[in-house]
Amino acid sequence: MVEKNKDTAIRFLQMATSGEVREAYDRFVGPGFKHHNPFFEGAVETLMAGMEENARQNPNKVLDVKHGIAEGEFVAALWFTSSDLKMVALSSCGMWDSLYRSSHPISMGCSR
Repeated sequence: MVEKNKDTAIRFLQMATSGEVREAYDRFVGPGFKHHNPFFEGAVETLMAGMEENARQNPNKVLDVKHGIAEGEFVAALWFTSSDLKMVALSSCGMWDSLYRSSHPISMGCSR
């Protein structure tokens, strides 16, 4: 299950970065979504719209995942894209929560 959590988080990043933002959200984001990106309101639609806009502005962006670390239900990914210096995406209550528990989609955000 731990490797599946990591693979799920990385696949979400790959899809969203390559412009398949809606498909990534439809496939991997579940009920109770919350995010903690200070540049966007807390709703799923707001962050998704921002990611879609970024994909339109950077159509040739390439994702390069350097490390994926999973421990229990938490995943951390260190990744770079061709359009930024460095990004760290954390799957924890600080950023994303509930990565692919059994047959349920991920719910990015704290569910407490």
